[in-house]
Parts: sequence; C-alpha cells; structure tokens
Amino acid sequence: MKSCRKCGEDKPEDAFTKSWWRDQAGNRKYTLRLDCKPCENSKKDRKAIYRALTIEARLIYGSRNRAQQTGIPHNLTAEDIIIPDVCPALGIPLIDTPGTRTDNSPSLDKIIPSLGYVRGNVAVISWRANRLKNDASPLELERLAAYCKTPPQ
Repeated sequence: MKSCRKCGEDKPEDAFTKSWWRDQAGNRKYTLRLDCKPCENSKKDRKAIYRALTIEARLIYGSRNRAQQTGIPHNLTAEDIIIPDVCPALGIPLIDTPGTRTDNSPSLDKIIPSLGYVRGNVAVISWRANRLKNDASPLELERLAAYCKTPPQ
C-alpha cells in the first residue's frame, strides 16, 4: 500500500504509475510516482482546460497566482489586457503558444513592480523582454547596451 500525495488515500501499488530509470550498473529500476493515476489524470485535465483559455485569461491566472504568492495587489480583468501584435520593447512579433513559453510569448510586465498587477501599471511585452528587464535597473540596462555596442579591447 502507498499513500497518494494529492488525495491522501492509501492505495495498492498498481494504482500508481511507474517511473523507470537505470542505475550505474545499467540495471532497469523503477519508483512509483507520488500521485495515484486518477489524480495524475485530473492534473492532465486541468492542463488541457488551462491551454484552452484565451491568452488574456492565462495571463490573469498566472499574475493572480504570483500576486498571492508575493503579497502584492492584483485587480486586473481580461478587459484590462491589450495584447499588441509586436512587442513594444523589442519589436518582435508576439505569438501565443499555449502550453509552451517562447521568447515571443506575451508576458505581463509590471511597470512599477511594487504597485503590483493593477490597472494602469501593466503592459504586455514579450517573454524575452520581460526576462531581460527582470531585475535590472534602467542604468544597468543602459550600461549593458553600451558594453554590447563597443568592441572588446
């Protein structure tokens, strides 16, 4: 018997998926997953539902979770999010790829991070642009740009 991490029920081992691997000698071994098969399937169903949401709804969903985790304000609705065709920061096209994040994926940027995800304080930019400005100050970004423009000596 094994206890499922998700539902907490004690179930027989065949109710859990096996994860196979090889040890250093090359022998095949397995471990049992932490969630039982029905709980794993419900996770897959939730992922399918999430992928079917509009990009605005997915951005709201993610931003609401991050706001709760970090304790910052959040009052956005899908109507507050306007997704441009091109990233305003880098000029690259914004492409929605549900379930996969790419450099061209739309991403919510907090203009003033301490204010949180509130109306008037967010813009949609590319995932790449958001990563680049993640925790850099404007001065650091200017210095980085200047460094990239000058050849090494």
